[in-house]
Amino acid sequence: DEPHNHNDIGSFLFHVGGETLLVDAGMGEDTKQYFGPERYTYLVARSAGHSVPIVEDGEQRAGAAHRATVLSHSVSEEEDAFAIDMAAAYGNDNLLSLIRRFRFLKAEAPPVLSLRDEFRFARAPASVVERFVSFAAPDAVSPGRVRIAGEKFAVDLLYDADRFEFRPGIGEYMSHRGNPQRRVMKMELHLLDFVAKHPDAELSAEFRFVPAAL
Repeated sequence: DEPHNHNDIGSFLFHVGGETLLVDAGMGEDTKQYFGPERYTYLVARSAGHSVPIVEDGEQRAGAAHRATVLSHSVSEEEDAFAIDMAAAYGNDNLLSLIRRFRFLKAEAPPVLSLRDEFRFARAPASVVERFVSFAAPDAVSPGRVRIAGEKFAVDLLYDADRFEFRPGIGEYMSHRGNPQRRVMKMELHLLDFVAKHPDAELSAEFRFVPAAL
């Protein structure tokens, strides 16, 4: 319920060596519609343009009622952790809870980001899709491993290929991002979708993001 709001609860960025490999698409084209009732038809403002789940073909909704609750957070020399329940953001009566847990494992070499989503439904959902977004094209290296490469570094996204199917896609939008003259350009956002093969009333999805030098 803010003038410049994006529906991006639970979204995150992933940086390696100064390169941003999992991104936030940023701003859309400044138009009357972008700041009006049609705002959430724009990819950059919708949750579909962010690294968050899509639940039963539904995205997060706008408004103050659609929020997250912080469950826990901690910082130590070995691990940083953060957990939220973001079910209310979706306004889906079938979705009872959706807990997203981040663990940044600093003691591993190299440090690894672990992400776990825990879904609880009243009944088995029609579909669950885990989406991540990047400006770089993904490379399906092998079942269970997708690589996103920058200029000097990459991140390997590890997932359970027995439970999720990887489906890459591309979203287009207009933006003046990074252009000091504010000239509007067509941009491409790579959509990395991991589709649950057999979604049950209780479903967990785990991903590990492992950085690597090229």
